[in-house]
Amino acid sequence: MDDMLQSKEGRHELPILMTGRNRKTINRIISYFAPREILWVSNRHGDTETWISVQSDHNDQLQISSRKIASSEFDNLPIPDLLLLDLADPGDWEPAYNKYSYRLGADSLVIINGIHLSPMHTEAWSAIYKNGQVKLSLDLYRVGILLYRETFLEKQHFLLKPPVT
Repeated sequence: MDDMLQSKEGRHELPILMTGRNRKTINRIISYFAPREILWVSNRHGDTETWISVQSDHNDQLQISSRKIASSEFDNLPIPDLLLLDLADPGDWEPAYNKYSYRLGADSLVIINGIHLSPMHTEAWSAIYKNGQVKLSLDLYRVGILLYRETFLEKQHFLLKPPVT
């Protein structure tokens, strides 16, 4: 069940391919927000990315499709509901975020994987969530979430305390 995409109503389940790092957490977030158009950035050079589309067919069954896209195709695609930054090097996060965030809508969501793997990861996460367009940031220790909803009147940052070791 942890590797399944499920609608908020709990009627649909589909396997979703995801990175090994924090897969359960990311899939739960995706299941909750139920995005239809996902840009998964996992290539550090940014030449090709993975576009995932989740659609309902005439029988109300969810269909998932994915394909590699060139960064030049991005402007011709629908506005992504989710931008997933799954890059190992935190130095690549901000350039990737800046490259794709201009097309995010008010209801878009950004997930950044591995935000506290090292002090460099934490610093890169901090630089991104302080961006002026971000209205709400959630630090879930392993994963960071950014929201842009204009209904959030004040910028807010929430931190889930890390596990005690």
